[in-house]
Amino acid sequence: MLELFDAYAKWTRNVFGNITDSVSGDGEEKVTDATKSGNAYWIYDQTDTANQHRAKVKLPSPPFNVEFDVKADDTVAGQMGQVGIGLTDIDGFIQVFAGLYDSQGGSIDLRKQAIITGTASNQAAVSGTKYHFKIVVTATTITVYVDDVQLATKAAAPSLVYLSTAIGAYGGYNYFTAGYLDAIAVNKTCIIDSKPLNVEGGGVEENAEAVGSFADRWISGEYKKEAKILGSIRSWTLACFEEDVTWANSVAKHLQDKMKAGGSVTFSLEEGNMHTITTLNVYVLDVSVRYGKGGKSAKFMRRFTVKLQEAP
Repeated sequence: MLELFDAYAKWTRNVFGNITDSVSGDGEEKVTDATKSGNAYWIYDQTDTANQHRAKVKLPSPPFNVEFDVKADDTVAGQMGQVGIGLTDIDGFIQVFAGLYDSQGGSIDLRKQAIITGTASNQAAVSGTKYHFKIVVTATTITVYVDDVQLATKAAAPSLVYLSTAIGAYGGYNYFTAGYLDAIAVNKTCIIDSKPLNVEGGGVEENAEAVGSFADRWISGEYKKEAKILGSIRSWTLACFEEDVTWANSVAKHLQDKMKAGGSVTFSLEEGNMHTITTLNVYVLDVSVRYGKGGKSAKFMRRFTVKLQEAP
């Protein structure tokens, strides 16, 4: 995945409810209140809309990733709120929600939250701390990561049409002191041999190298290197990661096996206006795998680098 691009600079505001927000001094969307009426604007499952600003550009077809930063100032007991991103169907019902919430009206209990077609997962969070969320959507599975650690996953294939800022508020309770959203981006997943790769932000390097013959020459009393360029060839280096994936199911292992067998594999990358590589054949030249501490634990992160070169 190349550096994140902003395909959603323009939004249709308040397609559901009304969000009281502004741009903070750091350029974040700062939310201080939203429409509330009992539980009518709270996000429980895929029958809810909450309050939404909707991106004018529709979501791409799977596979794709959604990434964003979020934080909440949850400082007073009695505040309730949800702040995050919703992936909705054509009617605006939130099929996937990821963000922060506090549902405890009598105490402070901020938590990270993922709701995937009605199945909710959560972990403790800290007020004022910025978290980086990533929603990975494939044709059959939706997975939510927080700071590169899996929060939730579910085999699901809902119809996802729109991306929205999703703000939940509950009647009779004040909203957060403030909720913040920033760096919202949608990225088509990099695909090699029909397998999607989790590529780290800024983790794709493309190189075009001249191919030809070179000769040393002594011309007009000084050294020159003469070149006859036949063309160029492209290559790519991808910085990838996997979390809690057995070696037998690892994409890194799959690519090592492909490299050992020889021949080429297919490769594509779709990053909208940033960069697009339509499907082409490439050789796998190198797969380097590295493990951090705790590689024998139940949960671990595998990082690997893949080097590719275009094939005829």
